[in-house]
Amino acid sequence: MNIGFIYPDPLKHNGHRKNKITDTDSSIIFSNIAYRPNLTLLNLAAVTPENHTISVLDDTIDKIPMDNGFDVVAITSMTNNIQRAYELADGFRSLGTKVVLGGWHPSALPNEAIQHADAVVIGEGEELWPQVLLDMENNKLDRFYQQQHPVDLSIIPAIIQERKLTQHKSFPEAVEATRGCPVGCKFCSATNRAYYRIHRTRPVDTVVTEVQHLSQKYFAFVDSSLTYNPRYARVLFQALIDSNKHFACSANINVIERDDKLLQLGAEAGLTQIFMGLESPSQITIDSIGKKTHTVSNYKTVIKKLHDYGFSVLGFFMFGFDTDTPQVFDETLDLMYDTEVDMAGCCILTPFPGTPLFDEFDKNGRLLSKDWSKYYEGSVVFRPKHMTPEQLLEGAYQVAKSFYSVKNIMHRLFRSLHCGFYPFLSVARGSYSYYRWVNQLN
Repeated sequence: MNIGFIYPDPLKHNGHRKNKITDTDSSIIFSNIAYRPNLTLLNLAAVTPENHTISVLDDTIDKIPMDNGFDVVAITSMTNNIQRAYELADGFRSLGTKVVLGGWHPSALPNEAIQHADAVVIGEGEELWPQVLLDMENNKLDRFYQQQHPVDLSIIPAIIQERKLTQHKSFPEAVEATRGCPVGCKFCSATNRAYYRIHRTRPVDTVVTEVQHLSQKYFAFVDSSLTYNPRYARVLFQALIDSNKHFACSANINVIERDDKLLQLGAEAGLTQIFMGLESPSQITIDSIGKKTHTVSNYKTVIKKLHDYGFSVLGFFMFGFDTDTPQVFDETLDLMYDTEVDMAGCCILTPFPGTPLFDEFDKNGRLLSKDWSKYYEGSVVFRPKHMTPEQLLEGAYQVAKSFYSVKNIMHRLFRSLHCGFYPFLSVARGSYSYYRWVNQLN
């Protein structure tokens, strides 16, 4: 069969790309980093039997050929791009092409997704996908396929040839070494998927082989955190020392504050930047969301240690928790400056479908919209407890605008020079992107 794997563009409607800066009430400055090509699609391509023909398309860059003769189209989607996924799915089905939907949003709302698809994959798809294709060949396609146990990551080979299926490369390129997050924050769409609280690891040899075949010298591990299993991380870093690569990864404060051996190996292996979900300046807030891995009073000491090892730090902060008052914006800025984070992602709390937070807000009548295109951590879709939606949106914007002023950016750039070229490059590139988006909002 001729198979098309598609990642939909959240900014497209009826095939035309809109400018989120002017067409909505916020900016993608608040959104998380997106790595392309989508690793889910590359994983599925890697486990597809060799008798099929494969195309991997990124709707944000590629023109999607509706008349390409695909026998089946597989579309993976999160909440913020599900409307575009449904639009593409409806278009292909009108031409007689079979459509399979999967990803975070279809897994959370399969009965909604099936209205636009011939089949919906619920949960992780690597073990289910070959069966879906076999059933399709035998005209026995079911409407729903649900993963019944955690996927064994050893079945996913090194993603090498699959990366060549797309001409567009992200910077940095993305690699998955582990999967799952046992923390269980009630707002997180990842940890609240089936089996995602079970942390699993890929074979180190497979990961190293994949890294060695990357076309760039810089890449990022997209795992929820690479430090949930410190023993595995140490072995992986040791194996990467001779790879002649540089990379970024996410980490937990409770591990890196006590594991100097891990940090030393990371430095030797080429680790240059660490992402951390710092979330809030309030320990009460951290405790209320169930983030047992973080202690706010330790933030400054840990970040200084990371700087001493030559790592730059990207901290993500979130606004809109029920413990937040209008003072949280100034308090967060004070924390950013005091801890000397090199970059900061400013996100608005978003109750994604499938999370306990969504169920709570929906039950209590606090949702302002179920327009899924607004669910991207840069729009207020619920009624905050201690401020208005307008105060929340404006406060988050003002934090980002202040942190990414020219003066503050230049100060942090000079400060990052002591960490080395790649940390400096990461801070410079990331700060420019944030600055550009913040100032386009004026």
